[in-house]
Amino acid sequence: MKRIFFLTIAVLLLTGFTVALASEASDTYDKSLRYFKRGNYESALEGFTKVIELGFQGDEKSSSNILAVYFQRGICYKKLHEWNKALDDFSLVIGFAPTDAQAYYERAGCYNMIEDEKNSKLDREKACELDDAYCDERMLKEKRDKKEKEKWWK
Repeated sequence: MKRIFFLTIAVLLLTGFTVALASEASDTYDKSLRYFKRGNYESALEGFTKVIELGFQGDEKSSSNILAVYFQRGICYKKLHEWNKALDDFSLVIGFAPTDAQAYYERAGCYNMIEDEKNSKLDREKACELDDAYCDERMLKEKRDKKEKEKWWK
C-alpha cells in the first residue's frame, strides 16, 4: 500500500513538473516571438534556445512544432551573421521537413554568405521546385519550359 501511495505521489509530481515546463516553454516562446517581431534578435535567440532546451511541445496557439522554433532561431542566427549556426538549424528543419521551401531558401542565403555557391544554387533550385514563390524569373522560365517538354513527350 505504501509503495502505491509513493508511486502515485511521484507520478503526480512528475506530471506537475512536465506541465510547469510546458507552461514555461510556452511563455518563453511567446516572449521570444515578441522580441523577434521587434528585431531584437539577440534576446529572441536566447529565448528560442531556452525553449528548445525545455523541449517545447507548444500548443496550437503558439506553435505545435519544435521545428518552427528551430527555424525562427535560424533566422535569428542569420540576422546576427552567424551563418554556420543558422545552417545547422535550417538543415535540422529540412531533415525533418524536406518539403519546407522556405527553409531551403534561407539556407541557400547562408551558403551564399559563406561563399559556398554550389550548395547555395542547389538549395535555391530545391526551394523553387517546391514553391514558385522562391523562383526568380529565369527559374520560372526553366520550370515552364520543362513542363512544356514533358507534355510533348507524353
